[in-house]
Amino acid sequence: MQIYSMRKGKNEDASPTTDRACPTLGFSSPLLPHNCVFARIPSLPSQYSSFPGLVHGGILATLVDDIAYWSLFHCTRQLALTSSLQMKYSSPAKIGEELYGLGVVQTIPSARNDSDGAGKGKGREGRMVVRLYNKKGRMICEGQVVYTVAPTSMLRGVFGEGTMTQLQNAKL
Repeated sequence: MQIYSMRKGKNEDASPTTDRACPTLGFSSPLLPHNCVFARIPSLPSQYSSFPGLVHGGILATLVDDIAYWSLFHCTRQLALTSSLQMKYSSPAKIGEELYGLGVVQTIPSARNDSDGAGKGKGREGRMVVRLYNKKGRMICEGQVVYTVAPTSMLRGVFGEGTMTQLQNAKL
């Protein structure tokens, strides 16, 4: 995924600042001010279809999850893990169709506690809503995503030391 930054309060063209690779699918994501991330998802090939000509719902859920994560990371610079993902599908996404996503952070988690798990609970959860649209502006789906900020020791076990260092040093 390519990350973009935009000037606060201005609706101007975004310029790329750094590259990020979505592990499943690549897409461009200009960062908006405050609590939003915008993503441009290039047309998806037929390998992502379920029924002929339609994007599989699991692929759409993956995109929603990824946009939600980058929304949270943009706002908080905290690493977190998906706790839950609820999807509502409104309209089919067609193979070969460019999609757009908007991720909005609704609840920002409290600061990470690096102890042995103390501080677990709702204060450590971030809540995001992500909507995917087609080029005509029709909503394809909406996802409600909850992330939990975990202790650094747990995240190192999940991501590995190299990935942790890359994520912590990411410049947005």
